Amino acid sequence: MKWIMLVLLVIAAAFYLTPVTVNGSIYVVTNARETVNMPLTEVRAFDREQFLKEWNNQSTQRLNMNCGIGPTEVEMSKLDLQRLREGPNKVPNWREMNEIYKACSFGALIWENPRFQPIANMITDKNGDFSFKVNRFKDVIIFSKGSRKVIGDEENYVWLHKMPAKTLVLSQKIELHNMHQVHGLRTVDYSIN
Repeated sequence: MKWIMLVLLVIAAAFYLTPVTVNGSIYVVTNARETVNMPLTEVRAFDREQFLKEWNNQSTQRLNMNCGIGPTEVEMSKLDLQRLREGPNKVPNWREMNEIYKACSFGALIWENPRFQPIANMITDKNGDFSFKVNRFKDVIIFSKGSRKVIGDEENYVWLHKMPAKTLVLSQKIELHNMHQVHGLRTVDYSIN
């Protein structure tokens, strides 16, 4: 009886120490309802607790940079277009807004910031699929950024997905698609919690 209990205990311990395999895919659904896979797209997984701790530590810095009033990508594009149409001197606040936009961009605040260290960093395959392993007790935040050419133009995407810990599974499937895009928001407006 003791041996059976010991074996069961070892099996249970091994199960809980085995990481969960996360299999994911990234795609975009077009206006014509076609699904476009996103190959060669970078995906980063962050420990939620560590990420939020660092994000909260930087809140004063973001406030000092006026990130809360900075323009979104759409608003910045409109200012750029207005500047091109009317001339550089006709949009008096363009330089200031451009500086705030760059300082508060997704790249500056999160993607290129060395304070945010991912627990996994991967590139999607030709079908837009990716895979990584994570501790089954960790809540994870997944960020991805990519782009694609559309009729001579380039569309840029940023995806955010919050994945709670799944303690009783061996693998988990996730999909990043249009509903997970945070492209039109300011980085400070992302609902990361």
